[in-house]
Amino acid sequence: MTAAPARWRRRVLHALQLGLVCVAIGGVAIAGASRSGRTPITTHTFEPPPTPVYTPEPLRTPTPGPTVSPSATAASPGAPALGSAEVQEAERLLSAMGYWTGPVDGVLDAATKHAVMAFQKVEGRARTGSLTAAELEAMRGASRPSPRVGGHRHVEVDLRRQVLFVVETGGSVSKILPVSTGSGKAFTSQGWTRKAVTPRGRFKVTRKIAGLRISPLGQLHWPSYFVGGIAVHGAPSVPGYPASHGCVRVPMFAAQPLFGMMPVGMVVIVHDGGPMVQETDVASPPGMAHPDATVAPS
Repeated sequence: MTAAPARWRRRVLHALQLGLVCVAIGGVAIAGASRSGRTPITTHTFEPPPTPVYTPEPLRTPTPGPTVSPSATAASPGAPALGSAEVQEAERLLSAMGYWTGPVDGVLDAATKHAVMAFQKVEGRARTGSLTAAELEAMRGASRPSPRVGGHRHVEVDLRRQVLFVVETGGSVSKILPVSTGSGKAFTSQGWTRKAVTPRGRFKVTRKIAGLRISPLGQLHWPSYFVGGIAVHGAPSVPGYPASHGCVRVPMFAAQPLFGMMPVGMVVIVHDGGPMVQETDVASPPGMAHPDATVAPS
């Protein structure tokens, strides 16, 4: 029983003599020294690493951006926005030339944008509907456009430029609107396939519907029919290109006022800038007696 402890003690003593034993007691390490005592015993205290302290950064108050006036215009990408004074100048210039702008108040609303689009169409400019400094400069040097014909009060629809003129007696253009007419694409409705064409010629307003009419091809707001089922009417979408099924789309803000300007019997001239055609040159499909069945409205 006593031989094993004695053997262990001899081994520990031998290790201490060689300076190879480290005994850890309560977190303190003791390095052994040789019996000669020349090398002192060195103690090492193990301390836990310091706990990192997190110091939050002070809150930063966001730097306010530039203040934008509500009346400032949204210009095309890369172009500086125009202020309300410049918008009002554009509205004044457009209105003086006959473009239907709505109130001249310096607010770039839907009416003003449609007037800019109509100006761009008449002047052969890019059809963006955006009011920029370049457009304003072009307006400063422009003049009121001339109608196709004179005579009594009438309406002209220009298929090439996609605009509508209200022409007063004597030949002065009083109102100009952007329009979208027949796309020229084939479509089928009620079993009948045909091209979406707005016919050229000299016509008269034959009948009118106050308010909204629901047709097989969509909604017509304040339509004034001038040939079969083709009418001048308000529409929410009036792009810069021909897109209808044959009708003449006008912006919604002008639909009701224009309806009041076009009584039954008023002449409507539709042209494309080429030779004029007469109403008799426009043929209706045989057997289509009802006006709505002649050419479906857009």
